[in-house]
Amino acid sequence: MIFLISALFALTTVARTEASGNTLTITSEAIDDELRPGEETTVLLTLANLTTVDITDVEVRVSAGSHLTVSDTLIDVGDIKSGYSRQVSFNVTASLSAPATTSYLTVKTTYYSPSKHEEITNIVITITTAPMLQIENVDFTQVENEEPGSVGPGDTVRLEFDLVNNGDGSAKDVRISLDQSDLYVALGSSENFVKEIKPGDSVNLSFTLTIDPSASAGTHQIPLSLTYLDETGNENSVTKYIGMTISGKYNFILTVYSQDISFPGEESTVTVKFVNAGNQRAQFLTVYVSPTDALSEVFPQTVYIGSLNSDDYDTQKFNFRASNVPPGEYPLTLELHYEDIYGDNYVEQHQVYIKISPAPGLLERILSSSYFTGGIVLIILVGLYLSFRRSKNKK
Repeated sequence: MIFLISALFALTTVARTEASGNTLTITSEAIDDELRPGEETTVLLTLANLTTVDITDVEVRVSAGSHLTVSDTLIDVGDIKSGYSRQVSFNVTASLSAPATTSYLTVKTTYYSPSKHEEITNIVITITTAPMLQIENVDFTQVENEEPGSVGPGDTVRLEFDLVNNGDGSAKDVRISLDQSDLYVALGSSENFVKEIKPGDSVNLSFTLTIDPSASAGTHQIPLSLTYLDETGNENSVTKYIGMTISGKYNFILTVYSQDISFPGEESTVTVKFVNAGNQRAQFLTVYVSPTDALSEVFPQTVYIGSLNSDDYDTQKFNFRASNVPPGEYPLTLELHYEDIYGDNYVEQHQVYIKISPAPGLLERILSSSYFTGGIVLIILVGLYLSFRRSKNKK
């Protein structure tokens, strides 16, 4: 209990001091008794006349200790009547280059009551410095080809970044640990050590990661644990996070789903199947079809499919006219335009092959024509009718 009371008293006297002269009571208080380099605070002085006589010609002079500056060095308070008090204030600023230290303000108050009096008040100001470690300039590079690019499931990438000290104190014995995760596996060391990072300095660090092949597309967080000592020798621990965007891989497969028999010089139809065999949804999928010398009058030449999820498919029917070309298979080019879930655009071309059959002979045309089919049906109906009439006449 005695230790607790002493500690509370010590903390209080840092922010407030009192000096009682023969007649004038002076109380000082710093709003912030701890400053960082470049920071400013306000000091309040309360001058109380608790006597039965007036106090005249009150004057306050302020002098700053090391690494401190004050806004006013001379304050003319004037007279304070018996039973009254006056309050004055001034600002104090720690210099930008100040180290971690303890400094003082000395306040000298002179007045007459009626003889001349002088009071000295000391105010403690503690200057503190602290490192502020930030992660900047994050980059992912594909290990296989040493090219920066998007990260996909199963990729091995090198994560590089700058660890920057944006604070005003040095960070010492810095350990940077890559926390393990189901999302990736660290190849090689998962920890880096830096002896010291001074204010304004930075170090470039890297880790090599293999992304889990089943990782889902999206933005994931990579946690980094930072442990370091500040200038007072206190150990600090903080966790920083690096965002990593995993892009799904697209694998479109286009095949002929069905096709009518196509003869040279005649119109026909083909149905194309679009399969998204990748692991990410394609958005705003639009198909553009280009006619060729062998396959003309393609319609429609533009088809909007929209969203096509992973492991899903869509079918589209196209009309075309086969030119007078030899029998065989001829490519039909389809260009796919789409976006991923992050708004990145993709364009890719695919081909499906249309089969052109040999032109039929006269007999084949007759046999395959609608007139021939209609004639056969008519003959059957007539035969049935005659058979019915014969059976009726016999009765």
